[in-house]
Amino acid sequence: METKTTPHPLDPLSAQEIELTTSILKEAHKTNRSSLFASISLLEPSKSAVLNFKAGERFKRQAFAVIYDLGSGKTFETCVDLTDKLVSSYKEAPGSARVPEDANIVHAIVRADSQWQQAMRKRGIKDLNDVYISVWAPGYMPTSQNPSRILKAIFYYQGHTGNAFLRPIEGVVADVDVREKKLVHLADSGIVPIAPVKEVRGVQHLKPLSIQQSEGPSFVVNGNEVHWQNWTFRFAVLPREGPVLYTVSYNDNGKVRPVLYRASCSELCVPYADPSSAWSFRDSFDVGELHLGLNTAALEAGKDAPNNAKFFDAIIANQFGAPITYRRALALYERDGGILWRHYDKPTKHNQSLRARDLVLSYITTLGNYDYGFNWIFREDGALECETTMTGIMLAKGVADDNSGTEHGHSVEKNVEAVHHQHFFCFRLDMDVDGASNNSLVETNTRSAPLNEANPYGNAFCMEVKKLHTEQEAKRTINLASTRRWKVINENCKNSLGQQTGYMLIPGENSLPYAAENSYVRKRAGYLGAHVWATPYQADQLYAAGTYPFNAASEDGLGKWTKANRSIENQDIVLWYTLGITHEPRPEEWPIMPVHRSGFKLIPNSFFSQNPSLNYWSD
Repeated sequence: METKTTPHPLDPLSAQEIELTTSILKEAHKTNRSSLFASISLLEPSKSAVLNFKAGERFKRQAFAVIYDLGSGKTFETCVDLTDKLVSSYKEAPGSARVPEDANIVHAIVRADSQWQQAMRKRGIKDLNDVYISVWAPGYMPTSQNPSRILKAIFYYQGHTGNAFLRPIEGVVADVDVREKKLVHLADSGIVPIAPVKEVRGVQHLKPLSIQQSEGPSFVVNGNEVHWQNWTFRFAVLPREGPVLYTVSYNDNGKVRPVLYRASCSELCVPYADPSSAWSFRDSFDVGELHLGLNTAALEAGKDAPNNAKFFDAIIANQFGAPITYRRALALYERDGGILWRHYDKPTKHNQSLRARDLVLSYITTLGNYDYGFNWIFREDGALECETTMTGIMLAKGVADDNSGTEHGHSVEKNVEAVHHQHFFCFRLDMDVDGASNNSLVETNTRSAPLNEANPYGNAFCMEVKKLHTEQEAKRTINLASTRRWKVINENCKNSLGQQTGYMLIPGENSLPYAAENSYVRKRAGYLGAHVWATPYQADQLYAAGTYPFNAASEDGLGKWTKANRSIENQDIVLWYTLGITHEPRPEEWPIMPVHRSGFKLIPNSFFSQNPSLNYWSD
């Protein structure tokens, strides 16, 4: 059900506001013909202003734009006041932003290069339009060259197949200076056989599975705000982070209780394990370099989301500052959640059981060969789960020997090896448990009790709770031996049992990074150094690897910020969770990868005084 839209300070920019932003900047002579927009997004109001906002009040609208100037090679940050129609700030950025035009320049330069053309033809490729060019940022290049705009191109033989990533043209890598518009180096390590064409056909047909809600959904949508059961939250799709949750709260018997203020994937780094020169630079920063939102996929009913889903479009500016509508960017739907709880009482032969229902906000972004999904799942027991999904095509390496993989990859097809790699998501969770202030972080570790007079049978174990006082103390890794978990508590709020209210982070699948600690990818992605981080709230600290990871030469983000070792006790804090997946390639994941699911949960821990899902039961 959808109600009349009520304006809110966190509403994403409309098409008209994006157009107004570019117009104001042009009239103020802050842009020219060589200006390209890396992003235009809402400049979010202060947290206090949002939390104190009341429906119907007037509020100022501002936009934040990141501009790359092709002529000077400089990146600028600007704030535009859309209410008063003026540029409120304009400054050079402390780093460089990547724009889609970079790839267009690389494509044109490479295709026009005679050396590259010759390299393709000696591999038997006659029609050069059959070659797909994939553009990569090279990471930090420790050379005398200024690496601010060097990009690398790798190649695939697409031919007439419907897929660009199945047949790598191995050993050829082009270095392109997009500022100087020239190919500065073409590496060709020799001819490697190109994999044969593989046809894929579906043969199995299942009987229809229909999902019907004859009375419509149980949720109510007001603009970008959703009400479902006792949950209320806002959502948006931003150019960089993709899906963002705002102001998540739970109505506890008439009392609206905040849980978290803002949640998003702040970075996604994918380092590859092959040390050869054609592979060692491959460590994409998919949020900071490519932007999730700019690569938003259009969801299809009955395929990407069930038929009962309600879809929402997103409006995002392209590199020219024009608003583009991304159709069906988000899906919202209810689904069967299995058994919520049950118990059969043998003495009375009485069964009590309740079926669960989940609310899912679903999103997919396609970043080259991989398709990443993010599902935020709201549950009736007060839990909030984030599920990540990975599918698409593994990054392939052409090899001469197809019988076995190397120590850096696994063979998945004749002349094709899928290189070992890892995926590291970092989620920024601005927790507001029962309010924005008075939050602290505690850690729970379970220990076996020693065998002694107090524990004569050796069955005892204890759960030790320790408060983490500073940023450095809160830099923590998962420990399966102690079932380590973390809980954000409110120091000033207690449930009816006298316990401090809290929400606990429950990790799912995870991994440690295997790149050397002093490697360039670890320096740029400092957040790989821990699974859990906590920082005091600071509005401009949004991205785990820093605002400008593109070709960054030094550490930024969490690794840099937390060196200040600020207090995280009894105040507004942000929890950061690093989710690592070590991908061991399998033939069963080729030529397309079945969905791999991972994620984490935020579950109430003493937030309530009893099972909150009892509200949904009647005998």
